[in-house]
Amino acid sequence: MRSAQLGISHMKKHGFLRVNEVKEKYPNWKSISHKTAKNMSIRMTGDKNPGFNHRGKLSPFSINFVGYCGEDAKEKISNLAKTMSEKRSINGNSTTTIEYYIKRGASTEEAKSALKKRQQTFNLKKLQDKYGLEEGLRIWKDRQTRWQYTLNLKTDEEKSEINRKKLYRNGKVSKTEEKFVSMLRESVSELETQFIIKKDETHNYLYDVKVGNIIIEFNGSFWHANPQKYKETDIINFPGNKNISAKDIWARDFHKISAAENLGYKVITIWDLDFKEDPQNTIKRCLDFIKQNDSTI
Repeated sequence: MRSAQLGISHMKKHGFLRVNEVKEKYPNWKSISHKTAKNMSIRMTGDKNPGFNHRGKLSPFSINFVGYCGEDAKEKISNLAKTMSEKRSINGNSTTTIEYYIKRGASTEEAKSALKKRQQTFNLKKLQDKYGLEEGLRIWKDRQTRWQYTLNLKTDEEKSEINRKKLYRNGKVSKTEEKFVSMLRESVSELETQFIIKKDETHNYLYDVKVGNIIIEFNGSFWHANPQKYKETDIINFPGNKNISAKDIWARDFHKISAAENLGYKVITIWDLDFKEDPQNTIKRCLDFIKQNDSTI
C-alpha cells in the first residue's frame, strides 16, 4: 500500500474493522494522528466551509435541497431515510443501536454503556462549549428541526414502534409492566404496545396497550400518584427536580383518557400494586373488559 494514510471509509471498503488488522498486512502503513485529523477539521469549520450557512440547500435531508423540486421533496427524504436505516440495520453499522457495539466484541452491559455515551454526544451544552452560545444554539435548533421533520414523515404505526423500542431499551417500561404484557399476550395475541394518539401538531399521547378499540393503561403508583397511596395535595418529586402535585397528575391522566374515549376507545386503568398482589385476577379483569367492550371481537 503506497499511501501513508488510510481513513476509516477506506478501512471498511477493504474489509478491515481494526487498525491492528491493517498494520499486520501493511507494516509500512501509518494512521492519521488525532492532531492531523483535528487540523484538517479546523481548516473546514465555520465560514471556511463551502457549505457554511447554506440553510439546507446542500443537504438531501432538507426540503431546501437544490436537487429537489416541489412536493416530491418529502417523499424523497422519506425514501432516503428509510434506505439508510435499512442499510445500517443489515450491515450493523448504526452507532445508535446496541447491536453495533455487541458486534464489535462488547458485552451487553458494555454495549448499553457505550450507547448511552454515544447518545449524549449531541446536546446543547456540548455544542455551545464547542462553537459558542449563539452558533451552538443555531446548530442544535437546526438538528431538532430536521429530526422533527423526518419524524413527522413517518406513519403513526412507525412512531409507535420507535417509542416502544426506545422505552423498552432505556428501561422506562418497568419489569412489572413487561410481565403484565407478557401474561396478557398469552390470551390476546393481537395487541399493540406503546400506542400513539396525536394530541395536536407537535404533541402525542402515548398509551401502554391497545387491543382492538380497547386501551389498557398500566399505571405505576409513583408516576401516576396512585390514590391508594397519595392525597391530592401531595407533591411528587420526579427526577430532574420536577415537583408535581397528585391533583395535577390526575388531571393530566384524565385528559389523556378523555382524548382516547372521544375517539371511540374504551379505556381501563390497571395499577401495578393490584397486578403485583393478584396477577391472575388482574389479567382476568382485562380479558373480561375486552370481551364486554371490544366491538371488533
